[in-house]
Amino acid sequence: MLYGYITDTLFHKNLNVTYGDEDLPPVFALDDVAEAYFSRHMTYRDVRSQRNSPTTVGQIAIHVDRSKLETENFFSLLTEPNRDIFFSFVEKIYMSEGVSLEELESDLRTDPTFGLIYTQGSLRLGTTIVDTQIPETNVGPATVVDRIDFELVFPEVTEKFRLWINREVFIDSYPLTTITKVILPCDYSLLLQPSLINNTVDALIASTSFSFGSMSNSVAQGDNSGLLTYNTRYKVNSQSIKMMPFGILYKGATPSSLEIRKAIRELLLSFGVATADTWKAILPDLFVTGQFFLIPMWNDYITRPERKVYQSILRMKNTEGVISTLYPAMSVEFIRQHQQIFTYAKNPGFALVIPDPLNETQFSLVDIHPTYQHYSTQSSESNFMEEHTREFAINLNRVISSLMGEGITEGYITNIFDEKRYLSFVAADIEYHVLYPESYPETNP
Repeated sequence: MLYGYITDTLFHKNLNVTYGDEDLPPVFALDDVAEAYFSRHMTYRDVRSQRNSPTTVGQIAIHVDRSKLETENFFSLLTEPNRDIFFSFVEKIYMSEGVSLEELESDLRTDPTFGLIYTQGSLRLGTTIVDTQIPETNVGPATVVDRIDFELVFPEVTEKFRLWINREVFIDSYPLTTITKVILPCDYSLLLQPSLINNTVDALIASTSFSFGSMSNSVAQGDNSGLLTYNTRYKVNSQSIKMMPFGILYKGATPSSLEIRKAIRELLLSFGVATADTWKAILPDLFVTGQFFLIPMWNDYITRPERKVYQSILRMKNTEGVISTLYPAMSVEFIRQHQQIFTYAKNPGFALVIPDPLNETQFSLVDIHPTYQHYSTQSSESNFMEEHTREFAINLNRVISSLMGEGITEGYITNIFDEKRYLSFVAADIEYHVLYPESYPETNP
């Protein structure tokens, strides 16, 4: 999917003097904060001699991150005549004020030009209506939606799009990220000698966390989108494990823990002073080889006066479409081949699980944990689980309890994927992301 932002000077104020970003409308305009989301900002401009209506003035442009595109991409492959059709299509959607999704769908399907390129049923409109603050001298819609999704099929290229219009929503929900710098807590040579800094490691961690935190606001106002502190396990010795902080500068969305670990790992290995096995011995969580998404069936309950009762009998129809709804980029074939269902000790309840298609080798939870059982680790039955599986079960039950409001999330990390929140943990070189209840699909397709 291609993610971008639409600007249109039709909605800009006609001013002789401007003062930075303060004169920008809330839609169709990028300010410094939004522009910093793009690692390599690329602008694709509409060069039509006339827009859809002869009375409409102003230039349209699509803004994307060039670093996220392949060498051959939609913009490089599209011919000039089809470029004009593309901009005409985009303009028609957001200029259609007061037109329902069903009406727009019908118009696109029956249009002699758009009907040839538009993938029927792919149009989605944002749920928020925004005042455009359009100048009185210009002709255009007074309100627009915050974003549009669609798919187009041209002879030379096919692409899915998510294009934002509302700048605030773009900043909140743009999913792509670029880590621009990893800041070490100390010289890397010291990290390799935990015994030498054993007596000062707590002071080091406290001072580094404080300095990273104090920098975050000022950094967010500069060329980067933000700075965060990422804590990972650091083995001081066989009996002592500390949480070592690393500073992460980034552009765009907050990076996931998997992306952060990869950046730290690659930096440490780039120094060439130690092997991957040496670094893994002291910073084990940096060497995660894959991730799984765990989706508790949060809607499978009945309400009783005293509490919710999660059911131990699963309606199979309730599992249909959940994963494809949460992960639209996954193919139906991949989901059918790799999705699994398991139970967990809390309640006990059911959960779906799907691996990340980008995993290196691991694609099956049952293959990783063949001895897994849903018993609590306080139960004697749990003794039959292998050690790495017990680690998985302990963390899973703690996270589930936290998500149900019965525990704390300290020591775990919240990640966001495609605007959905997950509480994440690492066990035996695999990261697991457990879906928050409020991110569960409201209804099953």
